[in-house]
Amino acid sequence: IIQDEISGAIVDALKLTLKTEQTKVVGTTTSKMEAYDALLQGRFEYQKRGQGDHKSITNAIELFQTAILLDSNYADAYAELGRALTANNDYGVSTNYERQVKLARLVINKALTLDPNNYLAIQTSGIMKFHYDADFESAETDFLRAIELSPNNDVAYNFYGDYLRTMYRLDDAIEVEHRAALLAPKSLVSAMEYGFTLIMGGRVEESFNFLQTELVKSPEAPVLKWVLANEYVKFGRTEEALTLYKQLYQSPVPFYSHTYLAFMASQGDRAA
Repeated sequence: IIQDEISGAIVDALKLTLKTEQTKVVGTTTSKMEAYDALLQGRFEYQKRGQGDHKSITNAIELFQTAILLDSNYADAYAELGRALTANNDYGVSTNYERQVKLARLVINKALTLDPNNYLAIQTSGIMKFHYDADFESAETDFLRAIELSPNNDVAYNFYGDYLRTMYRLDDAIEVEHRAALLAPKSLVSAMEYGFTLIMGGRVEESFNFLQTELVKSPEAPVLKWVLANEYVKFGRTEEALTLYKQLYQSPVPFYSHTYLAFMASQGDRAA
């Protein structure tokens, strides 16, 4: 949950009229090591979301807010905060959806004011246009601009792949998600997205083979087990699904452990 006093301070910072000299000194980077340290910690927490630890998104939000309070001209901190706020809503963690959408818009606009070419802010602007505004043409423009500014950024490809998949441009989506997976071979999110997109594109066995290979490389990754188990169920491979759901039942993350109970209930086990 975002602390009211911190959010209030962020909004106050957004309303400040800063001197031109101050704006030039900072921008995308910061000279304040405490702010940079908070940003790095926030990024570390945000990356843990792929492991099913959705509380990590809340932790990341608070750390990005701290970075902004330490340096109110830190464009990257605003951009990271905007991205984390949209993820908080997308993962269903938010307790005040409308408030967080409003705050996300504010901080992304602030980031772009400080740095019009901040790829992360442009990327998140595309996410908001896509998810909240249904402005698909402008969203695609933002995604492509973010990739142009940061061509080796797997996350930009991930979100553009999400967009293409939703628009049922599945061949393009597969190509883009594959690019993301190649750029970040250790990313569980990229692996999950690519595997899921292959299935949507009708390349089912290829997807299963890919996800199984990734699971061998990351045997404790619950998100891969979850995606693979769900897809096994859809294609009638219930025994293979059950094996993975049993493993997920041991997860300390309720979201994953409860999937075993849900699966058993769907199979007629009333005790579940």
